[in-house]
Amino acid sequence: MEPRPSHDSRAWALPAAVAVLALENTALLAALLFVGSAPPAISAFLLIKFPFCVGLLHRRHGAFLFLTFWEACVIVIALLNPTLALGARLGLLASATTGLGLLGMSLALFPETRLPPAGTVDPSRN
Repeated sequence: MEPRPSHDSRAWALPAAVAVLALENTALLAALLFVGSAPPAISAFLLIKFPFCVGLLHRRHGAFLFLTFWEACVIVIALLNPTLALGARLGLLASATTGLGLLGMSLALFPETRLPPAGTVDPSRN
């Protein structure tokens, strides 16, 4: 198999994605705390995103998948929730789309994972 090409030109995409995702979450938390009408459970739920942003900096595949799913859900919410103000919907849509784009650009920076060859698993480790 050929080695993966170097993507040094996209090395900026991963920290930029983390910055956009963390700023989006911080702005959303600040808006919810400013309005004060959201239940505390929603604010606590939004705090879950920050450790995954740190995991993304460490190039963890699970953090990448979680944040990709999170941003896709934010896009769906921004498009389908009529109770949000238009400015909030556009802001969420713009930040989530930017975050997804940067996540896609940084995908090549993650290490390639491989399964072990067949027959190399030690049966005594069950």
